Amino acid sequence: MQTSELGINLIKEFESCKLTAYPDVVGVWTIGFGTTRIKGIPVTQGLTCTQEDAEQYLHDDLQVFEQTINSILPAPIAQYQFDACVCLTYNIGSAGFLGSTICRKLKAGNSALVSETNFTAWNKVRDSQGALVESRGLTRRRKAEYHLFSTGVVQTQFQF
Repeated sequence: MQTSELGINLIKEFESCKLTAYPDVVGVWTIGFGTTRIKGIPVTQGLTCTQEDAEQYLHDDLQVFEQTINSILPAPIAQYQFDACVCLTYNIGSAGFLGSTICRKLKAGNSALVSETNFTAWNKVRDSQGALVESRGLTRRRKAEYHLFSTGVVQTQFQF
């Protein structure tokens, strides 16, 4: 399976596009739509790109994360469920996804058992003292991903 325009647009909504490299919330240098590596080489401070470059980096990143999801599926899932999983994996990485409860349930063919809690478990960042704390931005993203996964509808505004 491949990510649909719906999934790509959800990723773009949360990643936004920056044409100059910047450190993300955990200090990883990032460019474009959340790209951290270009052709295997880490993004570095001072790097710039064009909008076309950013779109290509997104396309290249999607191929990696689509392969991650496709590699664990014993049977096809709905396109919108696939899109939600790619959006999650785009943010937490393939290793994070492969170690998740969501992955375990999908591998077992139990997509109906995937819950919002399985998504929102991935809403934490480390604060300046190294403690894990909830990120409202990640909570909103995880709720949007779960909403897409469970309903097929994109919703990005939630009450907290």
